[in-house]
Amino acid sequence: MKTILLSFALLWATNQASAQSLTDITQSNMKGAHGLVGFATLPAYQMDGITGGAMGQLVIAENEEQLRAYCQAEQPYTILFEGEISRTDEVDIAVASNKTIIGCNGRASLNGIGFEGENVSNIIIRGFRITNAHCDAIAFKTSHHIWIDHCDLSASDDGLLDMTVGSDLMTASWNRFANHNKTSIINSGTQHPEDKGKERISYHHNHFTNTKQRNPRVGYGLGHLWNNLYEGIRSYCIGYFDGARLRVENSCFKNCKTPFQQMYVQDPNNEHFGHCEQLNNIFIGCKGNMEGTGSSFDVADYYDYSLTMEATEQVADIVEKGAGVVKGLEYDLIPIPNSGTIQNRSTLSRLQWSKAPQATKYLVYGSSSAELLQSLPAGDKRLKPLLIGKTKQAQCKLKHSVQNGETYYWRVDTQLKGRTIQGKVWSFRVAK
Repeated sequence: MKTILLSFALLWATNQASAQSLTDITQSNMKGAHGLVGFATLPAYQMDGITGGAMGQLVIAENEEQLRAYCQAEQPYTILFEGEISRTDEVDIAVASNKTIIGCNGRASLNGIGFEGENVSNIIIRGFRITNAHCDAIAFKTSHHIWIDHCDLSASDDGLLDMTVGSDLMTASWNRFANHNKTSIINSGTQHPEDKGKERISYHHNHFTNTKQRNPRVGYGLGHLWNNLYEGIRSYCIGYFDGARLRVENSCFKNCKTPFQQMYVQDPNNEHFGHCEQLNNIFIGCKGNMEGTGSSFDVADYYDYSLTMEATEQVADIVEKGAGVVKGLEYDLIPIPNSGTIQNRSTLSRLQWSKAPQATKYLVYGSSSAELLQSLPAGDKRLKPLLIGKTKQAQCKLKHSVQNGETYYWRVDTQLKGRTIQGKVWSFRVAK
């Protein structure tokens, strides 16, 4: 494989000339609609972030039996599935560590069952409709590094998305939660001290509609919620307790009974008191608490999410159109290091990404300008000076070391026979 040069600093002079010729780069087309960001990207538990099954084979599950076998296997897999599975029993699909499970073409659904895992890590689930699960649609216990993206979860017996019993580092993005009572719980209750220092979660660009409570409810941990849409929530939207610290920003609440709910105690000196800071949110036809408590935490200590942030007044339209199951997720690559992560320089020796089916080649671009990379379509001649290299492998080595404290932007376009799929812009910051 041709040696691939990565030196973003050397590209800056070229970028300036190109960037000056660009006009009207709007906020909406600078932001990526997909891509992993949030607490699931955090280097921890001897992991540099989340990779799912990217280190293993890409396989196609043609039926329920194959889907279960691949999900439960010890080795890493990226699993593609299209079809419907309906059951009347309670045999959920168990997921082992190091798996990426993608519903293809907008036609992957589970009726009567869900996904579950215990003592597992490094799990990605995208593009599934799950309804009528006999227990939870998706549930993980004592697990970490979980990403749930572009799923449509509804009308199940217990929860739609639960992370409990010492679980940690989960991102839920671009999901639709609908027609349900106890939507999403992070921590199992006040008697779970094993959750202290854990239960760190990110929710962004999710659509909660016609649900009752727990959207989500968070205990002990840190919660970052941004650009979510809440409509017709019948009890409370976001609950917090037991020292949890939540930051809720740039979200839209429509016709909700109580946007923010302090659970169990009202005394801020009580150990079971929770904290919720609200910033730049919109409330339309809402009642109840819309103030929160005014304190949370600094997200910048954990990751950078600026490339995903939408203006509050745009959130309702963007999320309503984009949340839930969409087509093409099998071609939406996942970066390693994850987007927005704060990366340790000593462990960064290469760039990697998830494999795409039928890919013939990957084109890797780098720039010190996120706007420039986002604005140039695949095949544009102005991309040529930004080209780091071409590779048939889903990775490239770094020939030049990155600099402490610097932020880098990159993108990978996927070449198939007859067309090229433009990648999203990703970023990582090197720790000082």
